[in-house]
Amino acid sequence: MTSISRSRDGEPARSGSTTSRFALGRAEEFASPERFDAIVSSYLAKYADLEALVGRARTLLEPGGRLVTHDFTYPSNLQAERLWRLQFRVIQSVCGLLWPAWRSAFAGLQS
Repeated sequence: MTSISRSRDGEPARSGSTTSRFALGRAEEFASPERFDAIVSSYLAKYADLEALVGRARTLLEPGGRLVTHDFTYPSNLQAERLWRLQFRVIQSVCGLLWPAWRSAFAGLQS
């Protein structure tokens, strides 16, 4: 994800927002003097120590703040799995042609 947080010239990306910033490091170790209304992440659960992550989030969130996590799981029935696999084949081939850097985005998926 580091490549997303950097612009093409290597400088920190500019989101156009003064209320967001990028941080590089382990989520479980992130520290800030500020408190947040929400923490939102995608795909983090499989890479982090969840107990430490939730503990850290509690210290970073305002009272009543929300921790939202997102991840994919494999479909549980055969028809849904077939559609899911077809979707990723289309994404891989189309996006791979349009944006070659995307070719590795789904490389770790089971075949």
